[in-house]
Amino acid sequence: RPACPARGAGYAGTDKAGAPGVGAVAVKWAGLLLIVLTGGAIGWRQALGLRQRTAALEELLRWIRQLAAVMRYTAAPLGELLADSSLREGYPALPFLAALAQQADGGSFSEIWRRSIDSEQGLAFTEEDRALLLRFGDQLGQTDIEGQLAHCALYVELLEERLAEAREAQRTKGHMYATLGVSGGLALAILLI
Repeated sequence: RPACPARGAGYAGTDKAGAPGVGAVAVKWAGLLLIVLTGGAIGWRQALGLRQRTAALEELLRWIRQLAAVMRYTAAPLGELLADSSLREGYPALPFLAALAQQADGGSFSEIWRRSIDSEQGLAFTEEDRALLLRFGDQLGQTDIEGQLAHCALYVELLEERLAEAREAQRTKGHMYATLGVSGGLALAILLI
């Protein structure tokens, strides 16, 4: 059996009676606070993802509507439309638009569209949103102006449904994620006390 230290000597981080010292208690509480804050940050990040998706879908809808309006009134070829800076700027959630304009002469529009979207890893879209976006680009520019306008109108309707779903998820799940994050952090902190 190991020898006990002499009375009053104490272990590191304990006082003379063997109880944890003030420094050890402060470190423990700081660690518990960090666990709670980390849980809250995780929940907040999940809620932020829902807000970013909603904003990205809103921008995409606005862009498609603007594209259709410019198509209708100018009847310009798709390559010219995408080179127009007014159709690229003002859409921070859609960074692939700049890449799209830069690659305008690098193959079929469908290939360029797909490459531009695939090159952007930080898009706030779900896999279903991304698939819808890819299908939109696959058919864009394949028909006359009336066909393209009808194509844009179809995707506006489809995206409006996705946007309504995203807004509902943000409304119902956003607060829940933040609350669950803090609650999970608190629960873990309580278990560690």
